[in-house]
Amino acid sequence: MVMPSPGRFAKRSLRDLAARFWSSFLRDWTSFETPPGESSRDHLIATNLQRIIFAVTIQGVLLVMVLGPLLAPRLMGLGVTYLILTSLARLARRRYGTLVAYRATYIASVILLLPYEAFTGGIYSYAVITVALLTIAASIAFEIRTTLLTLAGHTVLLGIMAAFQVQGMWFERWITPSPGIMWLLLTQTTVNVTIPIVTTIQAYREALGQLENKVGALSRAEAAARKLLDAQSRFFWDISHELRSPLTRLNLSVGKVRREAGPLAEPSLERMENEVERLNKLIHQLLLLAQLKHGVQFPMNQQFDLATEVISVCQDAEFEANVAGRDLHLESGVSCPMRGCAELLRGALDNVVRNAIRFAPEGTEVEVHLSQPRPGLARIVVADRGPGVPESQLAMLFDPFFRVAPAGEMPLQRTGSGLGLAIAFEAVKKHDGRIGALNRAGGGLIVTMEIPDRTEDTAAPDLTSKVGVHAFSDK
Repeated sequence: MVMPSPGRFAKRSLRDLAARFWSSFLRDWTSFETPPGESSRDHLIATNLQRIIFAVTIQGVLLVMVLGPLLAPRLMGLGVTYLILTSLARLARRRYGTLVAYRATYIASVILLLPYEAFTGGIYSYAVITVALLTIAASIAFEIRTTLLTLAGHTVLLGIMAAFQVQGMWFERWITPSPGIMWLLLTQTTVNVTIPIVTTIQAYREALGQLENKVGALSRAEAAARKLLDAQSRFFWDISHELRSPLTRLNLSVGKVRREAGPLAEPSLERMENEVERLNKLIHQLLLLAQLKHGVQFPMNQQFDLATEVISVCQDAEFEANVAGRDLHLESGVSCPMRGCAELLRGALDNVVRNAIRFAPEGTEVEVHLSQPRPGLARIVVADRGPGVPESQLAMLFDPFFRVAPAGEMPLQRTGSGLGLAIAFEAVKKHDGRIGALNRAGGGLIVTMEIPDRTEDTAAPDLTSKVGVHAFSDK
C-alpha cells in the first residue's frame, strides 16, 4: 500500500477542512431553523446579532489590514471602530443577554453615526440613509412604537439641519469621502442592514412552513376525529338495532314464564322485567341519539305551542319530584308558537328536568322558567340546588355517557345512562338552537335552552355565548 506524502496529506486535510467550513458557513447563512423549546423571536434576534457581528468583524479586519493602507488611512480608524463595536457587542451578549446586546449595539451605532452625519454634509450625508435603514433593521428588537418614534425623531433632526443649511449656518464639511470610498461605505452599509432583512425573511418562511405543517396536522386530526365520531354513531345505530329484537323476545318469554310458573317466581320475574325495561329504554335512547347524529329526517314542520309542551312536561315531572321530596315550580306566562318537532323538544326538556330532579337535594325546589327575551326566540331555563358541576367538566356535560365526577374520583352517582343531556343537546341543535349549563350562585346548576322560532324561513338569530346568565334571579 502506497502511503501519501506528508505534503499531499496536509493539502488534502486543509482542503477537506475548508470544504466542511464552507458547507457549514453556507448552511448557517442560507437556512433558518428555530431550535425546539426556544422562542422564534429570540432565535431571530440571536441569529441576526451573530451574523452582524461576524460580518462587521470581517469588514473591520479588511479595513484595518487591506483597504485602509491601500485607499485611505482614515478607513483604518473606521475599521478600528467596527472592531470595538463588535467586541462590546460580544461582551454585552455574554453578560446581559442577546436582546440587551442587540439594542445596545444599535444605540451605540446611532450615537456614532449622528455626529458623522452632521460633519459629512448634514442632510446630504450618506449616513442619513444608514441611520434610517439601521433603525428599520433593528426594529425586531424594539416595540413598533419605539421604532416609529425613533424614525420620527430622526426626521425632525433632519428638518432642523435642513433649516440651518438653507441659512448657511451649518458646520462645514470636515470629512469629504472620495467617490470610491463613498461607494465602499455604502456597500458596507447595505451589507450590514441587509443581513437582518434576509434573516427576518428566512424566519417568516420558516414560520409559514411550520404553520402549514400545523394546519395539515389539524386537518388530519379533524378528519380522524370525524371518522371516529361517525364510527361511534354507526356503532350506536347497529347495536340498537341488533339488541331490540332479542330484548323483545326476552320480554315475551318473561310473560310466558309468568303464566306458567307459580307465585314463588313472581319476584324474580318482576326483577327481570324491570331490567329488560331499563335495557329497552337505553336502546331507545341510543337509537334516538344515533338518528339525531346521522341526520335522520324528523317531522320538523309541525306547528305547536312550546308553552303547552313545557306545561305538559312539568305536570308529568311534578309527580316524580313530589314522590322524591322535591318541589317543581313552573313560571310561564307567554305563548310560544313554534315550528319544528314537538316530540324532540318535549323529550329534550323532559331529560333536562328529570336530570335536575335526580340531583336536587330533598326539600329543595326545581325551577323551570319559560320566556321570550326577544321576538322570535324562546328561552327555557331549568335550575336546581344540587351539587353543580366542576368548572372543568361543564364543557363535557352534554357528551354521551358522561357522568359528573370530582377530580380523580368516581362519578357522584351512577344513576341514569348518561345519554339524556346528549340527546337534549342534539335535539336543540336540530332546531338551530343552543343549550348550555352554568353553575348557580349559592350551589346548583342552571341549564338554558334557547330555541329560535322557525315559523318563517329566516336565519337563526345570533344566540348569546353564555346562555342562562340572566335568565332569572337566584333565590
